[in-house]
Amino acid sequence: MELTFDYDQNDQLKAIKEGDKQVLLTYQNGNLVNVTDGIAGGSFSLTYNTDKPYKATPLFTLSPFYHIQTLINRIPQPVNQTLPWGILYAGGYLGKQVKNQITSIGSYHFEYTTDQDDKILHLKEINTQESIDSTVYNFNYLCK
Repeated sequence: MELTFDYDQNDQLKAIKEGDKQVLLTYQNGNLVNVTDGIAGGSFSLTYNTDKPYKATPLFTLSPFYHIQTLINRIPQPVNQTLPWGILYAGGYLGKQVKNQITSIGSYHFEYTTDQDDKILHLKEINTQESIDSTVYNFNYLCK
């Protein structure tokens, strides 16, 4: 199958199409606020801390594309997952990234701890669908 990627006038990805079906991405004030997967089914919303700018991290769960079921099995890989799409998004390969710090994507919620220079020191990822599913990531910076 072939996927077609459509972008809006702001270079933000607005649709992923396969034949007559599509994944629709809805933006508001420079942030992706909803994804509706008309290919595999399902949808999810995103929320933001509008006081903080978006900062790319190596965490694939902070990519909206990690959560789109249609994208599973679309890049050759040893395991059925959407991890490569998260990497492509963090690298800017899927259009303009969101404007603000992501606080939730679907059932995943994110809590940030920053230093005085607003660098992320710790990020807690909580999957609210799983009562024991949370992970804390620690970031160390070698350059000042």
